[in-house]
Amino acid sequence: DDLSVMQLMVREGLELARSMDSQEPLQRLDLDSLIDSVCADATDAGQDVELSGPSGVRLMAQPNALRRCLTNLLDNAIKYGRLARVTVVREPERVVIRIRDAGPGLPPDQLEAVFDPFFRLETS
Repeated sequence: DDLSVMQLMVREGLELARSMDSQEPLQRLDLDSLIDSVCADATDAGQDVELSGPSGVRLMAQPNALRRCLTNLLDNAIKYGRLARVTVVREPERVVIRIRDAGPGLPPDQLEAVFDPFFRLETS
């Protein structure tokens, strides 16, 4: 168990380091294709993921960083909430990606802290 925990910590540290590397060039990408690909990968892995609402948006972004972000959010939704329902909504000035799960939610006093690197609600 200790080895598994250490491997997870190292992997998370490497992912954080990669996510903070802003050297990945911006590329024009089809947002719907990227989100569909991330959701399809999760579904292929046996996760309960549903996607709705194409945005029809092409944007400039760092594709690997965005993929990592979406994958992490889906993984957390599945791990802590058993499922992920992804909705993409195009608004006049932005695109909103919502990922909902069936978990218990976050305590109100922890809502800001969850954005800190390596912060976990679980005490184990």
